[in-house]
Amino acid sequence: MGITFAVLPVATDVISILTSCSCNGVICLVNGTCNSCQQQLEGNCLSGEDAYGHILGTILVCCWVQVAISFCPPRTLRRIFPPIVTGTCIILIGVSLIATGFENWGGGTSCASQVLTSKTVCTGNGDVKLPFGHRYYVGLGFVVFSTLVLVEIFGSPFMRNIQVIIGLAVGMLVASIVHVTHCEDNCLPQLCNDICYDVLPEGLHYNSSNHSISGVEKSIYQNRTICFQQCSPQTCNGLICHHYR
Repeated sequence: MGITFAVLPVATDVISILTSCSCNGVICLVNGTCNSCQQQLEGNCLSGEDAYGHILGTILVCCWVQVAISFCPPRTLRRIFPPIVTGTCIILIGVSLIATGFENWGGGTSCASQVLTSKTVCTGNGDVKLPFGHRYYVGLGFVVFSTLVLVEIFGSPFMRNIQVIIGLAVGMLVASIVHVTHCEDNCLPQLCNDICYDVLPEGLHYNSSNHSISGVEKSIYQNRTICFQQCSPQTCNGLICHHYR
């Protein structure tokens, strides 16, 4: 763990494990639905604040290892950590971040896990609520990625050191300028009525003239009621468009 983005997937998994809690086999939320549980909670059952505090405490302890290593001579560090070791570690860090990067690029981790099932829209991106992998999400990601490439090629050494900050700043600038237009039909709600019929058992007949029932019942089953819903045609009047940022 350290100051790199490699801590993000690790911290996400650790927090999900520390906050996992269930009441009688049913998942509940600490300081929320778990408060109404009358039985002993199962799991770690830490709140989000406590789980995040565990992450910060671990980072605070591990950072002193890096401080101690920084006092070692460069020649000693190169012997202990040759390029083949450091290069392999960097590749593994990058590979572990590929899945998280593509999930956030497409709109978010919550909707990415359900893209093949419910196909829910991605929330937490401001007022915009679009499905995973929408062209607006992909296009904004390409803007940030292109900025990183341009800074790496044409930027100064200082700009290359802060290219992630520059890329995020350009992406936020573009996202604040560009807006999304969502249009939908301006339709009045449908009026629906439930129509029910009583079905007589076999052998009985209804006489509509004198509203009487005649015949001999041949079935042991009682009267049944069949209902269906009848809705009026939906009327639409143009389109309603909303602008989101």
